[in-house]
Amino acid sequence: MIAELTQRHGGSYSYVNVKGASGDRAYYDGGCIFTENGQVRFLSELHTLDEVQVTPVIVNLGFIRAFRLANKSFQKESNCVNKIPRVAIDVNVAVCDEEYYCDSPAHQKNLKRLTDLYHYPHMTVEPSLWLWEYLKKTGASGFFLPLSGGLDSAAVAMVIYNMADILYKTVVDQKNEVIMENLRKVIRKPDFNPTSPQDIMKEILWTTYLANMNTTE
Repeated sequence: MIAELTQRHGGSYSYVNVKGASGDRAYYDGGCIFTENGQVRFLSELHTLDEVQVTPVIVNLGFIRAFRLANKSFQKESNCVNKIPRVAIDVNVAVCDEEYYCDSPAHQKNLKRLTDLYHYPHMTVEPSLWLWEYLKKTGASGFFLPLSGGLDSAAVAMVIYNMADILYKTVVDQKNEVIMENLRKVIRKPDFNPTSPQDIMKEILWTTYLANMNTTE
């Protein structure tokens, strides 16, 4: 739908999404989309723990101009307006890495990876990220989960473990110091350094057995 906005008349379109949770039950994945002349040119990362994500994009005005000149309706309209002189200057306004150029092999490879990620089932990730937002913004130190032996409580425990796994990969593999500081604030241990997702689970999840009249021995 977003790509179709520029498919007929050309141009560029940026869709900027909210990131995180704001206190209700909704979670926003922060996925941003940039389209040019009806094609998706750039996608931002999904499901990151960063509060702010900056996505640089290079817009090629020459591609947009050429796309519109190929449209006869634009040719007729351009003949009715005053011509604006154009001066070519051999100066680069910005120098960026190869991955930010839409036609570079590095960018095309990354775009393919992100496109596959956008079609990935998000129900395995977003509930875990919502729980982390809840912990971080409410000041709670963890979760208390009564286990009944049924599927519901076991599924909730797995969602919490998935959150711990995402946190571990972010603070250890990606060495994100901001998330590490937030994690230490949540568990109230300023020198905490996890060595596995299980270490995080020991600090944020407490359980008890919840028996009822239908529970077997």
